[in-house]
Amino acid sequence: MDELRQPDFPVRWVVATIAASLALLCIAVAVVYFGYTGARPASYPAPDDFGAPQLETAPVANFDAWRAEQRALMNGAEGRTPIEEAMQIIAERGAAAYDPLPAPTEGPR
Repeated sequence: MDELRQPDFPVRWVVATIAASLALLCIAVAVVYFGYTGARPASYPAPDDFGAPQLETAPVANFDAWRAEQRALMNGAEGRTPIEEAMQIIAERGAAAYDPLPAPTEGPR
């Protein structure tokens, strides 16, 4: 029992593999560090102060104007089909309402 047991596997290969892995890791870290060091700016710009918030003087009137504009778009202003009319057109198509539309005919532009 005074004899030391010899391992069944080559210890040198295990130690060499661990050392090579550690060296590869160090090389990878060095490549990343030195590769990105040149990409960083020498100095960063100083932060700017934000301006004071601009408050609306008449928020209700602005909202009403925006709402009127949106309703005008929905009801057919600017050459668009009103929602009610568009729904009527789709309802008239019946079961074929969602079939692909026919190809447009070539005409003068």
